[in-house]
Amino acid sequence: MHHVSRQTRRYAERHHYGAGGGGKPPRLSWHQRWRGVLSAIETTIVLGLVIGALTAADMIVTASLLIASFCVSGVSIGSYPELTHGKRATLIGVSGLVAAALWGFMYWRHEEPIPGPLLVAQIAEMTTLAQFLSEPEEIPDQNSEDRLKKLFDFPDMIRNNVLDIKRKMSPESMTQPQLTALDNYFLDSIIAADSRFLTFTTEGEDNHYVIHYQTISWIRQSKKYIENKKRLASFTTSISLPVDIRSWVTELDKTIEDNSNSFVPLMNEYLKMDPRYILEDEVGGSRYTQVATKAYWTQCKPLTPKANEIIRLIRQYLKVDK
Repeated sequence: MHHVSRQTRRYAERHHYGAGGGGKPPRLSWHQRWRGVLSAIETTIVLGLVIGALTAADMIVTASLLIASFCVSGVSIGSYPELTHGKRATLIGVSGLVAAALWGFMYWRHEEPIPGPLLVAQIAEMTTLAQFLSEPEEIPDQNSEDRLKKLFDFPDMIRNNVLDIKRKMSPESMTQPQLTALDNYFLDSIIAADSRFLTFTTEGEDNHYVIHYQTISWIRQSKKYIENKKRLASFTTSISLPVDIRSWVTELDKTIEDNSNSFVPLMNEYLKMDPRYILEDEVGGSRYTQVATKAYWTQCKPLTPKANEIIRLIRQYLKVDK
């Protein structure tokens, strides 16, 4: 008996559809069709892995994915004898196009990975910013708003500025130790003048500010305020911080500046109403005691919401839950 190879029988079945030839092609069962669909899905996944592997930075990962992909692809396509060579080629081609489209979409949506050194610098900068906004921590359970105001020296700076105004108005009402303490506190301070209460004049080549009569024209910003304000401002231009974090740091910096600038006009209002709001701010039992300073704290913009948003974004980037 003449032996017919399996390959010859398959060829005859594909091209002649039976012994007599010219018959209709065999109808695929639902089971065979379902296996074909699964084959298409598997091939799409495999080719997607291949395309993704070709762009991988790690050569070991690339090689591993390619080997695994070709093994799975061979098993997937080669296990379906009812598929002709043309159908197999069409299946692979269509699946490849779908895989390429899917991979292209995922690549478009995927954020560009941050290079190693930049990632390290970014993490370090965000950690430094978070630690800075958590200072000082002498009183762990203190109110966060009070802690932030203390970080930028607002409580001491406002109190001593009121005393400085009192010194100019009535130096004889203060003791020598008070005057000495005031001088020591304002060492290395700067004067932030408010142009609304000054007149700018030019005499020859010299420019001068003329202080308005019986008005407060500036706030003296303390050394601690200046240093921490500069430290915060440095984060607004840091290329190591994400843009949204820098934006919120800028907002916080502006709020601190606004709170400092609001001191002069408010004190002028109370000075105009009655100088005793300044002169008797720390005199116990007086109806003028801390009225002006309490009004200042009431109209100050809160720092906590912006600082909390910065911390939230940092935790989000660092994937920290608490």
